[in-house]
Amino acid sequence: MPTVSVIIPTHNRADMLKEAIESVRQQTFADWELIVVDDGSTDQTRDVVDACRTADGRIRYAWQPPQGVCAARNRGFGVATGEFIGFLDDDDLWLPNKLAVQVEYLRTHPAVGFVSCPMRVQGPHGRIEGMRPTHPFVNSFEALLIHNRIQSTTPLVRRCWFERVGGFDPARARAADYDLWLRLARVVAFASTTEPLAVYRIHGHNMTAHIDSQQHLEHVRIFQKLLADPTVQGTARKLVRERLTRELHLAGKACLSERRYAEAARAFLRELRLSPLAGSVFVTPEDRLGARVAKLLKPYLALGYAGLASVCK
Repeated sequence: MPTVSVIIPTHNRADMLKEAIESVRQQTFADWELIVVDDGSTDQTRDVVDACRTADGRIRYAWQPPQGVCAARNRGFGVATGEFIGFLDDDDLWLPNKLAVQVEYLRTHPAVGFVSCPMRVQGPHGRIEGMRPTHPFVNSFEALLIHNRIQSTTPLVRRCWFERVGGFDPARARAADYDLWLRLARVVAFASTTEPLAVYRIHGHNMTAHIDSQQHLEHVRIFQKLLADPTVQGTARKLVRERLTRELHLAGKACLSERRYAEAARAFLRELRLSPLAGSVFVTPEDRLGARVAKLLKPYLALGYAGLASVCK
């Protein structure tokens, strides 16, 4: 039984998939299995995987009708046998020492349920253009509520904790990784290495490059569920309310840009019902009086505009 199970969900990215697989094969830690879950690809994905399987017997292939990345990841976990689980997106890469560093960390820190890492950001022409996350990593549930600093390709998770929280939620397709990290962070300690161990490749079709109203609305549902949970108390509850307010406003703005005025109005109205001073979440200590007033009024003006636009549409 391998120590690590690596799961790559893929759909019609045969051209990038081979490089992702090779980045696993080049790991200095060799006790792994790789499960490629093909989510109904219609390109040469099967041929690419078959060639890799011929070269390396640690690679396995599973096919399913198109169901989305969450279902593909869960399907991979269903056949995985490793003590630790890693998820690699088909358009990203791991650096050769990723598994060695993270396995050693989890073995020497038994109370930690999963360990993440920073990523190098590679531009369309192969040049390294920066790092993710750009802010310091803080390993607390409260910090994770403020901002998601964990990329889907970075964590190595203990199998037992992934099973305990129920895996990825297919109903949160556009925010499923964040939803999972939050559920894990509530029940177990987590950490991050300081050195980058993965590469995020920008190519123009990245899911995270296209943030729309649906993604913000999925964040809304995540924070609504947390707000309805009576065990979320104190500072965490305050942060959940603030984040929910912000996500409702962002969802409304996104709906406006998509000319979905009635939905925008509903989002702004929900924002103001949650907090009549909802605009205060956008105020910063550096703002002068005029800017503070404008930000406090912003949700009301947005609601008025969206309501008028929906009537005149």
